[in-house]
Amino acid sequence: MNAKNFDKNFGSQTFGRENKVEELKEVLKGRDGGPQQEDHVAPQQAASPDEITDLKAKLAKAEETLQENKQATLRAMADFENARKRLEKEKQETIRFGNEKLLHEFLPVLDNLELTLSHATDQKDPLIEGVKLVVKQFIQVLEKHGVEVISEEGTFDPHKHEAIGTQESKDHAPGAILSMHRKGYLLGGRLVRPALVTIAKAPEGDEESNDEETIH
Repeated sequence: MNAKNFDKNFGSQTFGRENKVEELKEVLKGRDGGPQQEDHVAPQQAASPDEITDLKAKLAKAEETLQENKQATLRAMADFENARKRLEKEKQETIRFGNEKLLHEFLPVLDNLELTLSHATDQKDPLIEGVKLVVKQFIQVLEKHGVEVISEEGTFDPHKHEAIGTQESKDHAPGAILSMHRKGYLLGGRLVRPALVTIAKAPEGDEESNDEETIH
């Protein structure tokens, strides 16, 4: 047996003996009446009626507080959801109408191009054809971004039109649009610029006849 194995075996034997000695000491200590630990469980005492009443009151108060906190939480969640929807709506409107100011500045340019076309004597002129193409592309871009041209036909609508004159007409009902002097535009359904129009009115003789018929 080499020295290494000897030390290993001797050490393990020594350690085992020390454990046995300690075990013997513990046994002897117990026989000699040494201190031994015992587990003592305190007996539970029944709660008095006053304590039960107090506990019930505390339980009821806790349940009431729980319900109040629950309702407060639900209200807070509802307020948060409403605020979120409102902010989302404002965000969408900002995106939707964010170009309104820019549109106001571009519309006079479009007006001038269309005015040029209306005064052109030769509609087949290559230059005029080019201007027509530019106007067409201009309007297509506007429509792509939610811009709508107000119709030149129909009846006067104070929410879309601005009357700059009236004209007697037997062929049109009062309020009918006879001519448009400047186009109007909507952006996402909201008025950007009203259309300037001339509207029809009943001839003076017809108005008197209508008044007489009303009197009779």
